[in-house]
Amino acid sequence: MKPGKGWQWHLLSVACLAVAAKMEETSVPNLLDLQLIEPSSRFLFKPKTVHRMELLVMSSLKWRLCTVTPFDFVHYFISKISCFNPQRDGFGS
Repeated sequence: MKPGKGWQWHLLSVACLAVAAKMEETSVPNLLDLQLIEPSSRFLFKPKTVHRMELLVMSSLKWRLCTVTPFDFVHYFISKISCFNPQRDGFGS
């Protein structure tokens, strides 16, 4: 990493942490708290700057943000249970 360029990675990291916290936590930590996780950090960003980076991250992901829950796997497990899958029992087809 070139000298003086570390602020970009730090800003990206803070923005990703903020997005993750907003998706997962019921009470979102203060942006300053997210930035001070690393005590040796030389960079502190204004909330507006972090929010703009969050928007850039989310637009790069095409706003495809979702939380994975056990319900996301229900169809998979039902397909593996033979009494619910007639093709595995030799019925149908």
